[in-house]
Formats: sequence, C-alpha cells, structure tokens
Amino acid sequence: MQPHNDSAIGTVAAGAGLFVAGAAVGMALGAALGLLFAPKPGRELRHQVSESAARVKRKAAEVYDGASHTVGDVMARTRHAVHAGREAFSDARPGNGQSGPVDVSLS
Repeated sequence: MQPHNDSAIGTVAAGAGLFVAGAAVGMALGAALGLLFAPKPGRELRHQVSESAARVKRKAAEVYDGASHTVGDVMARTRHAVHAGREAFSDARPGNGQSGPVDVSLS
C-alpha cells in the first residue's frame, strides 16, 4: 500500500485549478475569435461577444465549484484514511501504543 501524502493531494488540487482556469480562458478566446471572424454588424457582434463571455464565465464557475467540491471531498477522505491508519498502527503496537518508540524504518 502506498502512503498518502497531503502535499501530493494539494498539488493535484492546484493542478485541477490551473486546468479549470486554462479551460475557461481557452473557451473564451475560442468563442471570441469565432465571433470576430463571423460576418456581422458591430453592435450585434459586441452583444454576442458579451453574451458568450457571460456564458463562459458561468460555465467556468460551475466547473470550478464542482472541481473544488471533488478535491475537498478527496482531501477529507484521505485525512480520514490517514487517521484510521495511524490508529490501526498504534493499536497494533505492543502494549497498544503505551510502550516506547517503535523502529519503523523501511530499510
């Protein structure tokens, strides 16, 4: 079994946040470029760009909220698993954790 590492999960969470931000920026740029190259009058184009930007902003917020909730859930479950593992290790020690230090070196 591999040990759980809170800093590794934090790194995954940061990567997820960067991905969401990059996806939102990419969607906004793609929508804006698509609208700019479409043959439309200026006022209609500006209105369409504004609506598209608002949709992208809402979608990005939804994606971010979902990712944030998922990462928070994974972090909570990981902390719970680490706590349970520490308790199981402590209970398995001679004297139920009441004895002195135990050598747990991996070599």
